[in-house]
Amino acid sequence: GDSVISIGDFAFQGCASLTSVVIPNLVETIGDSCFQSCDGLLSITIPNSVTSIGDSAFYSCSAVSSISLGDSVTSIGEFAFGMPSSTSNLTTVNCAIATPLTINSNVFSNRVISSCSLNVFASSLSAYQAADVWKDFNPINGTLSTENFSLIEELKIYPNPTQNTLFIEVGNINDAKIEVSDMLGKTQLSQLLSRSVNTINTEKL
Repeated sequence: GDSVISIGDFAFQGCASLTSVVIPNLVETIGDSCFQSCDGLLSITIPNSVTSIGDSAFYSCSAVSSISLGDSVTSIGEFAFGMPSSTSNLTTVNCAIATPLTINSNVFSNRVISSCSLNVFASSLSAYQAADVWKDFNPINGTLSTENFSLIEELKIYPNPTQNTLFIEVGNINDAKIEVSDMLGKTQLSQLLSRSVNTINTEKL
């Protein structure tokens, strides 16, 4: 619900079938091991309200491919996004924190961040390229926009996982379009989205 301000230690630890989580935009703290070993979690979005991410908060979330960090985070605990063994599943980190946080090298332990994109604000690019741990991401892009995070609150995409049909609601977003590319970058689907519920046929994707 939208009145939750903190998620306690171990709250959802080991919920292996959990595939998505929407963290309310009033939550300020995410506790230790809160989502540890949620093996089905595909992405992590930390809203702008969150200031603290606990130790091992998302440790051993093996399926996660993208992480988005809001602009108010001031501390990220040890092993917060780490893995017990090497994995390259993580491909994108979006970081709206203007000044790189000083973090332990184990925050992303066993994630192959040398092949993971880090997207930051253009004004923060040089700082991230020089900051310990953050500088190890590759590539580091100064392409992040504040819109990246406000859009997340408008979008609704379901069900997850999907079989043959995907529904997308875009709220008040104007000129929305979905594009799906294969691993070689070839466009497989390009479709404008209306403000109503959009239906996407995924049967051949």
